[in-house]
Amino acid sequence: MHEDSDDFPVFDIKELKWDTETTETGEIHDIGIEERTIQSLGEIVAIADKHNMSVNIKECVLMEVQIDSAHIDISFNKSIFKEKIHFKSGVFNGKLNFWVSTFEEEADFSGAIFKEDIDFKDCTFHKEVNFFGTTFEKKAAFAFCDFKGETAFNGASFKEEVDFSGSTFRKKAIYNEAIFKKAVNLSRTLFEESLEIMGSNLPDMSQKEKEQTTQFNLSHELDKVFKKEVSRRQILRGLFRFLPEDREK
Repeated sequence: MHEDSDDFPVFDIKELKWDTETTETGEIHDIGIEERTIQSLGEIVAIADKHNMSVNIKECVLMEVQIDSAHIDISFNKSIFKEKIHFKSGVFNGKLNFWVSTFEEEADFSGAIFKEDIDFKDCTFHKEVNFFGTTFEKKAAFAFCDFKGETAFNGASFKEEVDFSGSTFRKKAIYNEAIFKKAVNLSRTLFEESLEIMGSNLPDMSQKEKEQTTQFNLSHELDKVFKKEVSRRQILRGLFRFLPEDREK
């Protein structure tokens, strides 16, 4: 994220007028917004939905986020959500990506239905996250996330594969009555406080990779270093944990 993100100019909804016009070939441009402060995402999504345009938001600061439904693909890349976000009880027919984004307040996805893939890879959640009763009809990815507040997936339904690998749940994680239809990747997932799974089939569907079979991916490790502020000592510790043990000792 850009160091001066607090000084990003405010995005004016009137700027979309050129994007909503058709080109000479009859095609409609998608909406791309970068390094701006977005006061109301709902208006942008409504316009994009009307014209069947995907929305690509990169390194932006988002204030009010309340979306009831969308039929389009929406991506948030390295963005910051400053206020509580509401996707509650909405129906989303397109793909949603929140890659490397930060949620500073509560995030409410309870009761929502996601009909396509949803990806929260490498996100940071500072407050509570609520997926109570949420339905994931396609793949759901929560890999390498940092959940600092209480996280609720109770009553959620996962119909395809789910990836929680490398994530850390620092407070209570609730999966009571959550149902998983396919495999769940919990490789190197940490539950630091407590994990509730009453009535859930999570233990039966989870796949934990054994430490000795973990494959070291240099490009992935370096990519994580650039995304986060990591000291040189931490980098070395992270790399050396993948080196094979000296069997002669």
